[in-house]
Amino acid sequence: MGGMTSLRRLLLALALALPQTGCVDGLFGEDDVKTPKPVARGRRGSNPPKARDPRPSDLPAGWESVDAGTPPADPAPEVASTAPTDPPPPPPPLAPPAAPSGLGVHAPLPPGSAAAGTSADDPLYGSFLGKETPDLSADGVWVNPAAAPTLAGLRGQVVFVMFAFQTCPSCGQMTPYLKQWHDMYGPQGLTVLYVNNGKMANLDAVHTAIAEQGLRFAYFHDVEGSTLHAFGIRSFPTAYLIDRTGKVAWEGTPLAIESQVQEKIVELLAVR
Repeated sequence: MGGMTSLRRLLLALALALPQTGCVDGLFGEDDVKTPKPVARGRRGSNPPKARDPRPSDLPAGWESVDAGTPPADPAPEVASTAPTDPPPPPPPLAPPAAPSGLGVHAPLPPGSAAAGTSADDPLYGSFLGKETPDLSADGVWVNPAAAPTLAGLRGQVVFVMFAFQTCPSCGQMTPYLKQWHDMYGPQGLTVLYVNNGKMANLDAVHTAIAEQGLRFAYFHDVEGSTLHAFGIRSFPTAYLIDRTGKVAWEGTPLAIESQVQEKIVELLAVR
């Protein structure tokens, strides 16, 4: 209790002495007190002031000054170059279209064995377009006779003559068409004539095929190949379409263009 009473007396004495010192703000005079400068405060939530970067002279030897407090600047956006550039090269040209298969197009079929000609450079067949053809050889045999024993004797008829041989697979593809044309256009004046290469298929094979396949069109067996040599035939099947005057109106291979050959037959039959 005695200590508390002494403290109260000391405080009371100090309070009574303050008006006599001239100190307005506290226990010291104006000359003894320096008012601190106001410190700028950031807004609530803002970042504190950045610390000063050390100068190069403040860094240890061998160190470099790096502004760690400054974020790297965003890279400049890439701008498309406006400088003129060479146009891209044009695309390669398309391959030329294949020649259409049609009448008068000579298909390069492989040459048959024992055919006419002496080398691969020879034509696949003799061309008689717009001309009369050689006639059938005298050493051949009629198996199914035509209306006349010679091509000259068939003038006035439209004649479809095809050189082939009975054991030729490609030639066999034409058999259904030959039978159909014989049945459809025979009464209108068409002669379908099959010339068999006797060097490739003998007479026995011919008789067997005629009996088994029911062949009724005209069939000439060229025993020694004399007729095919006269026509220069090296490729089988090869055919000629002869008009009523005995002139060749079309020649070539009939494979794959059967419908076009048929149209040509109808066209020639319409001419009287």
